[in-house]
Amino acid sequence: MLSFTDIAKKRFEELLKGKDLNVYGVRLPSNDGAYFDLEFLHLGEVGFEETFLEIGGVMFVFDKKVKPQIDRAKIDYVPGGILPGKFQIEFPEVTEQGAVVGADFSNPTVKKIQDLLDNEINPSIAAHGGTARIYDYKDNVLYLQFGGGCHGCGMVDATLKQGIEVRMKEVIPELIAVKDQTDHTTGANPYFPSQHSH
Repeated sequence: MLSFTDIAKKRFEELLKGKDLNVYGVRLPSNDGAYFDLEFLHLGEVGFEETFLEIGGVMFVFDKKVKPQIDRAKIDYVPGGILPGKFQIEFPEVTEQGAVVGADFSNPTVKKIQDLLDNEINPSIAAHGGTARIYDYKDNVLYLQFGGGCHGCGMVDATLKQGIEVRMKEVIPELIAVKDQTDHTTGANPYFPSQHSH
């Protein structure tokens, strides 16, 4: 089920006030880690390739292809300081069979890693439009996936080794290594484009 962080839910409710939800729905992006503004659309304008999900009286409209991810996605709100804030959507990793890949969140170490990502690491890389999430955790090795501005970014190795890994090991001494699981060749809008030599 699509879920919201507390801050996203509060901001969302503020923006929904006064909208006729029998007539308007909210369009969600189809890219993992995407930042977005709340876009209302007339329910009569839902495209042929789109479908919707009703939660708490609100119709969420999105591309049919990402239905398995949207069902288990999480929406957060990133305050913008002097700029307007943005919502952000994060998808679970889904295999072709529709099963969610990823770490076991009943493991207390995984929970600790997630807290660190939520409270320290993601807010600091969000300044570059980036986001990191747990892809997997096994044998004391953490595998991260980067999205947003970190996807395809040439600086991501330095950020990972000198920043994220150092901080993670301080907080979680049993951690052996942090590895990057992202396919950076597909990054659409990197903050620092990686230099691939041909």
